[in-house]
Amino acid sequence: MQYLSHAVFGLMMVMACISAPWGLALALVQFAIEVALQGSGGSFLATPWLANVLIAGAVTCGTVLDALRKPAPFYGYFSSVFWISVTIYGWSILSLIWTPAISASPKEGVNIIIDGLPYFVLYVLIAPLLVGSMSDWQRVCKVMMVMGMLVCISIVANPEFTVKGGRGGFQLGGKDQTSPLALAQVAGMVAAFGALYYSGRGNRLLVVLRIGSFVSGAMVALLSGTRGQMLFAATIIILGVPISRRLNDFRSYLAISVSLVVMAFAISFAVDYATGQTNVDRWSGDAVAGATQIRLANILDLVVAFISNPLAWVIGLGHNAFSAVTATDQGYSHNMFVDVLCELGVPMFLLLITALWKSLNASRALFQRFKNSPSDRAALAILFMMIPFLALIANKEGNLWSSWVLFMFMIIVTRLEIRTRDEMYGFVSDSQGA
Repeated sequence: MQYLSHAVFGLMMVMACISAPWGLALALVQFAIEVALQGSGGSFLATPWLANVLIAGAVTCGTVLDALRKPAPFYGYFSSVFWISVTIYGWSILSLIWTPAISASPKEGVNIIIDGLPYFVLYVLIAPLLVGSMSDWQRVCKVMMVMGMLVCISIVANPEFTVKGGRGGFQLGGKDQTSPLALAQVAGMVAAFGALYYSGRGNRLLVVLRIGSFVSGAMVALLSGTRGQMLFAATIIILGVPISRRLNDFRSYLAISVSLVVMAFAISFAVDYATGQTNVDRWSGDAVAGATQIRLANILDLVVAFISNPLAWVIGLGHNAFSAVTATDQGYSHNMFVDVLCELGVPMFLLLITALWKSLNASRALFQRFKNSPSDRAALAILFMMIPFLALIANKEGNLWSSWVLFMFMIIVTRLEIRTRDEMYGFVSDSQGA
C-alpha cells in the first residue's frame, strides 16, 4: 500500500508541475493527500511537513510555467478582492503589536501566523493564477474528480485506517490521530464536484467518474465523523443543483435532490455496516447541543471584550486576543467572522463583507455570461458553491489563518469574471481589474 500511495503521489506531483489544472486540484486535496501518505508510513510519517512542502513546490513550479506560456498572466489578478484579502491578513500581522495574547500566551498567537503563512502564500498569492479562463476551470473540475476519488479510495482502502469514537483517520506514532476535520473538508469538496458537474453530452465515462467522485467523497466524509462538513456539503449540493443545470420544473429538481439524499443514506448504511459501528452518538441532540453551546460561549467571551473596549471597534483587540479574554483552552473562538470583527476591528470586518459581496456580483455576472452552456454552467456552479461551503466551515471551526482556501476561491471568481468579460471584447492587457 505504501509503494502504491507513493507512486500515485509522484504521478500527481509530475502532472502538477506541467499542468495548471492538476496543480490547483493537488492544492485542493493537499490535506487529504497528507493524511493518506502519513497513514502509509515511511518518510511522510516521520516528517509530517514533507508532503506539504513537496506539494507547494510542485504547485509553484506549475504556476510559473503556466504564467510563462500564457499571455497577460496577471490580468485580473490584482482585483479589489485580492487587495482586500492581503489587507486583512496584513492587519492581522500588524495587530500583534497591541494584542493582549502576547502577554497571555506569548507563543500561541505568533505560531498560528507562522504556521499559516506558507499556506497563505500558496493559496492566496499563488493558486489563483492557475485559473485564467473557463477552459482552465473546466479541466480543474475533471481533474479534481479523478484525483479526489483516487485519494479518497486510497484512504479507506488502507488497512491502517480506523474509526475510533466516531472519528476516522490514522494513528500517528500510536498516539495522535490525523485531523478528521481537514479530511472531511476535502471529502466534502470531492463529493460536491461529483454531484454538481454536468457535461450535457451524455458521456458515459464522465458519468461513471462523477458517481465515483460523489460516492468516494461522501464515504470519507461520513467516516470522518464530522457533522458540520457533512451537513454543509449536503446543503451546497442541494442548493447548487438548479445552478448547475437547467431544470424544466420543480419536479426535476426534487427528483435529483431526492436521488442524492437516498444515495447518501445508502452510503451511510454501508459505512456503518463495514465499520461495525455507528456515528449516531455524535448526532444525538445532547452532542450537537453541547458543541453549539461551547461555540456560543466562545463567541460571547470575545464579543463582550470587544464591546467593552471602544478602541477595539476601530483597530480590533488584536490577533488571537480570544486566548487572553476567555477561561477556556480553545485557542480561538472557532468562528472566523467573529474573530475578524472583534480581533481586527469593524473596518476589517466591513472589508471582508465587501469581498464576499464582490464575489457574489462576479458570480452573477459569470452565470449570466455562461448559463446557456451546460458544461460551463455546471463548472461555475461548483466554483460558486465552494465559497458558502468554506465560509460555513470557517464559522464553525476556523480562524483567519486557516481559511486561506475561502479567500482563494473569492479571488478566482473575481479574476475569472474580469478576464472572461474583457476577452469578449478582444481586450487583452496586463492592467489590473477592479
